[in-house]
Amino acid sequence: FFFKQKTAYEMQRGLVGSEMCIRDRYYLESLHSQFDSLCHQGKSYGFLNELKKVYLPTLSTTFCSSNCPCKAAKANFPATADYSSADFRLTGASTITQCPKNPYEGTDVRTTALAFVGLLEKEFHCSGFCTKEKWYYFTDVALGPPINKCQDKLLEYIEVR
Repeated sequence: FFFKQKTAYEMQRGLVGSEMCIRDRYYLESLHSQFDSLCHQGKSYGFLNELKKVYLPTLSTTFCSSNCPCKAAKANFPATADYSSADFRLTGASTITQCPKNPYEGTDVRTTALAFVGLLEKEFHCSGFCTKEKWYYFTDVALGPPINKCQDKLLEYIEVR
């Protein structure tokens, strides 16, 4: 039997065993480092910068307030100080983008970043990237408080794959 020697392209495409583990471990360490830079040092580039911009500092004070009442039952939220001043109504907004004044109008936050965060919230029951937020902003606030921080769930998902 004669075997054809593989080209570099074919070898890269078909990494197996320990070679794949080394490559994946390097990628995960790099991703952890980038998330750390984003959340703790304030340095971010590209799409991570977009994720950082999605969670505007004003969201937590705007959403579920008199400026943007939430369409949710107060019973879905714990009776803590975090939720005591929340404005829940039957005709309020289900997501932050349904508020009378959309907080993203006039900003440079891309709609793809908003859609991506909405997907993260829905799939991972999370809100917030660097810190856990008290509301689901892009899914449905009526689900109650988020269970997880999106960064943790995203990294966990990538590590398992």
